[in-house]
Amino acid sequence: MDPSLEGILAATGLGYLAHADARRLRLVARGAAQPRIGEAYLEAPSPSEEGMVELATRVLGGFRQRCGATCARRLVLAAATDDAGAAEAIHRYVRLGFSRGTALLDLVADGRCLELNRLARSTLSECEHTRQFVRFSHLSDGSWMARFEPTANTIPLTAQHFVRRMPTERFFIVDPVHHVAAFHQWGAKRADLLTVRGALLDGLLDRGRQVAGDEELARMLWRNFYGAVALPGRDASQRGYDLRVGLMPKRLWKNLTELADA
Repeated sequence: MDPSLEGILAATGLGYLAHADARRLRLVARGAAQPRIGEAYLEAPSPSEEGMVELATRVLGGFRQRCGATCARRLVLAAATDDAGAAEAIHRYVRLGFSRGTALLDLVADGRCLELNRLARSTLSECEHTRQFVRFSHLSDGSWMARFEPTANTIPLTAQHFVRRMPTERFFIVDPVHHVAAFHQWGAKRADLLTVRGALLDGLLDRGRQVAGDEELARMLWRNFYGAVALPGRDASQRGYDLRVGLMPKRLWKNLTELADA
């Protein structure tokens, strides 16, 4: 099945409509299915197929009405993770929610809730990394571009943060890992989200190299400022390195202006 929120919820809805026993049904992302002894698997329809998005919307709307907005929000956050077990965790959480209603919020010790909440917290943490560590470059056409590679699909969840911070700018953020980009036009109230693959993705990333004349100076000033306020000699053998790695994950350094050359 498609591991997107729409794909997971549509597959969950199909299982429910088929009266499948939830204890004998599990959801697995496409390409990761490894049937156990005695199991067989069916390919769930893609969200692009007719009626699947409508079914997913119906499931989410019913879940929100039955369990409340807080539980629905956690479900959306969990679906954004890259965790291989997210689809099944969401499936079991949704089925539990429809059976327990608003009591779901208080089932903090239930294993299904514990797993779902763990995934949601992981996404929230990555959303905070996104807000903190996206770095924009000034392009030759006057717009701004950022490349970011999170471990969850956080650009759709955080795009409005950058719209509020840069309401009068034209900018776009590209996530080549999840093949998504957010675009904002001058004065627009919201960012537009697009799936980007192939030549379109390559073209957007290539635009990041077409920087304005003042961009290199701005990068140099930013690196000098960071070097001036940082502890000197903060490498893996010296005090403070672990704190730096903990607050600024090393996997993000290659796209951070202040650390790109470190």
